[in-house]
Formats: sequence, C-alpha cells, structure tokens
Amino acid sequence: NIPPTVVLNAGEPGKVYRFPSEEAIPISVIVADNLALDRVEIYNEGRLVATLREGPFAYNHPITAVGTETFEAVAFDAAGNSNASTVLTVEVAR
Repeated sequence: NIPPTVVLNAGEPGKVYRFPSEEAIPISVIVADNLALDRVEIYNEGRLVATLREGPFAYNHPITAVGTETFEAVAFDAAGNSNASTVLTVEVAR
C-alpha cells in the first residue's frame, strides 16, 4: 500500500479574499489512494480545524481579519499511511 496523494485548493488560484464582505475561505482537498481513505485533516496556522471522513472533502474557513492565512491538509488511508499537502497561503485584504 502506498500513501495517499493530496492536493489542497482555496477557490481560484491567486484569489484575494475581502474582509468583511466575504465570510469564508472555501478549502477543498483532492485525495486519491490505491485502497481506501480513512480521513482528511485540515490545519490552519498549524492548528487542526477540521477532520473529514467522507468526500467531498471541503471546509469553509471563517474570515475574521485581514492578513495571510496558511493551510495544510493531511490524508490518512485505511492502512495508516499518511501524506501531507504542500502549504497553501491565502491572502485576506480589506
């Protein structure tokens, strides 16, 4: 068994979200595994913010301030293998 593959997206590439007119950053995770997935964990600034067990793997992160937000997703397969996405940086401006 091999670890799952993980691709993390936050809307359109390069999109700048606007606070306070936009309320959330839509996070989606594309995951593939050769056997079966167990779960996907989504992290914001290193803190676990969502654990998803069924697709579609999506999470709406609330926008509370301007600045830069970083996200990472980690997928775990049924055999216990895991793989992390690359870190995704999203800009929030006024």
